[in-house]
Amino acid sequence: MSRISCHSLKMPKRAVASHLELWLLRWRGEGAGRFPVERVSPWCVKGEGSMDYQAFWKFASYAVVGHSARKSFPVISYTKLKEKGKKVYAVDPSVSTIKGDCAYPDFSSLPEKVEAAILELPREETKEWVEKAAAAGIRNVWIHWGRETAEAISLAREKGLNLWYGTCAVMYLCEGFSIHSIHAWVNKVLKRY
Repeated sequence: MSRISCHSLKMPKRAVASHLELWLLRWRGEGAGRFPVERVSPWCVKGEGSMDYQAFWKFASYAVVGHSARKSFPVISYTKLKEKGKKVYAVDPSVSTIKGDCAYPDFSSLPEKVEAAILELPREETKEWVEKAAAAGIRNVWIHWGRETAEAISLAREKGLNLWYGTCAVMYLCEGFSIHSIHAWVNKVLKRY
């Protein structure tokens, strides 16, 4: 199933318009037949409850997980967390460095346990990395928008993880005017921020 990327700042204007239209249809629960939309609710779970998206950014240490051989590494999330003074580790099994920093192949290779993980890798790998996070004792996991699957969400519930998903992590990290700040503004208007 093809997906419209929410990260490309070089998309043609029509693609941006289609992306925003898709996003609005997802929020309203519409779009079946028009776009390849899976009905995954945009909310956070801990078991069956919900929590504040902004609460995820209060932790002191993070692992940002990507797979550069298959999809670009989430450099914006990685660098913005570092700029905010957080301890951040790049986890990517396909490269040895990210932005000049050591990239670790998995959570067990990290020099210390982290409080939270951001998963932004191919969708078919998400469930596997949720399992790895649980095994490593990482209780707080953000699955980036468009990377969530029903199986990954179900596994996180089963493992009792605090899970954030259904929205773009970057809009909480970028300041100033950008496509991400517009995304944040729309979410605030819709009371989904």
